[in-house]
Amino acid sequence: MRTNFRLIVSMLIISIFMVVPVVEAQSGPQQGASLTLPTVGVETSIVTAPLTSTTWDVSQLGEQVGHLEGTSWLNTPGNIVLGGHSEDIYGNPAVFSALYDLELGDPVVMSENGVIRRYIVTEIQFVAFDDLRPIYPTTHEQVTLLTCAVGTFNQSINNYDERLVVIARPVPPLPAPIRELFIDFGWLPEA
Repeated sequence: MRTNFRLIVSMLIISIFMVVPVVEAQSGPQQGASLTLPTVGVETSIVTAPLTSTTWDVSQLGEQVGHLEGTSWLNTPGNIVLGGHSEDIYGNPAVFSALYDLELGDPVVMSENGVIRRYIVTEIQFVAFDDLRPIYPTTHEQVTLLTCAVGTFNQSINNYDERLVVIARPVPPLPAPIRELFIDFGWLPEA
């Protein structure tokens, strides 16, 4: 009994004087964050799409992509959700109209502050406009790109009936000898 008491008191004293740094996860993109979809010619900046009561405000995105506030971000496990317009208010193609040309295996590249993250497209699907499953948190790292499905605008509700969802998973690191070979051939940057 006395040994347990000493152990508890010792642990309490240590915990009082122990300084534990608190590192908060980054909540969203910093200035200069970008998204590149090289196979379809998209290179754009990523900004925050703020959560406003029950939805995200994407009205100011223009040709940028919005990180849906509250979803995961780089350096934290989970579902990084990026939204962009497939067409502008006049029906012209917008930044995410190119999602229709992506195929399984295509690269998705995100960068911020000189750090580059590479992903590969693993799923492409259409979902109902009100289906929230694509933005649910995940235990694994992934990037979810979503946009309104062209041709599904419903004038009676002034909204789209469907969304196009593209999911990409991280590219596993290459073994050192293969990475060096790829760098030698110019297929990968040296950094």
